[in-house]
Amino acid sequence: PSLSPRHPSTSPMQSSPSLLLDCAWDLNVPLGHAQNTAKHIEEARRLGWRGVAFNVILDAKDFSPRDPKLKTHHLMASEPTRLRDEVFGNGGEIEGGDTKKRAESESESESVSVSESSTATVSHCYRLTALVHSIQDVARVGKLVNKKGRGGYDVIGLRPTTAEAFGKCCEVGYHDVLSLDVGHRVSFKISLKHVQACERKGVAFELCYAPSIRDQTARRNTIANAAEILRLTRGRNVFLSSEAASLIELRGVHDVMNLGVLFGMKENEALAAIAKIPNAIVERGRKRRKEKG
Repeated sequence: PSLSPRHPSTSPMQSSPSLLLDCAWDLNVPLGHAQNTAKHIEEARRLGWRGVAFNVILDAKDFSPRDPKLKTHHLMASEPTRLRDEVFGNGGEIEGGDTKKRAESESESESVSVSESSTATVSHCYRLTALVHSIQDVARVGKLVNKKGRGGYDVIGLRPTTAEAFGKCCEVGYHDVLSLDVGHRVSFKISLKHVQACERKGVAFELCYAPSIRDQTARRNTIANAAEILRLTRGRNVFLSSEAASLIELRGVHDVMNLGVLFGMKENEALAAIAKIPNAIVERGRKRRKEKG
């Protein structure tokens, strides 16, 4: 499938269950400037997504035991009310063209109505992804996110950069997502033993598609890494997300499903990878956050 279209696609996969597609989530929207975030929500809705997770990526070396609320970033999601005001402003209204969009706070999720003439809404939640380089990093992050309310995050992800960190990430269970930098050659072996340990903990593997759009080398690495992860997991509990650094890297839900098939998924697995599995991750993460509340 082509990687270039940026409009809602009309692929044969549109025959897939529409109810599931109505719950499609992108769990990796890197958190940037407030204005860009609002535009990202609008574009995500246009492309068929019904939920996005704003992702704050921090290096574990920046985590401090004296900073239990993880306030080490100027747009930390540990302050969701302040962040919502920064993103939407004007009491939750977004102005764009001739249409006003309103952000409505709900008990379980945030929904943004993006058109007065449309019933479509985009829910959003907050995710933290920690870059970990050692066993000590994994433990340090765990101590902080296990505190009250998980620092305000709905979803916790770990991205290991070394073999020892990867092994430890598969053993612990405080996170929801295990993410690898699939756009680059992974410098360590992904063993079946570790993948099975991760599966027992209920941690999902993430495959980001945006690197495959940036250049040929990243595309080759993404396809190779995805194929290896899918081989070891047998396609179980693997989800697709964008990690789009800009709007131009976003793709529609059907295009992302096609990319999943290109990576080696079956059609039903590709559908689950953008709907069923991400929804389960968000639900599980919110439940755990409440338990820590």
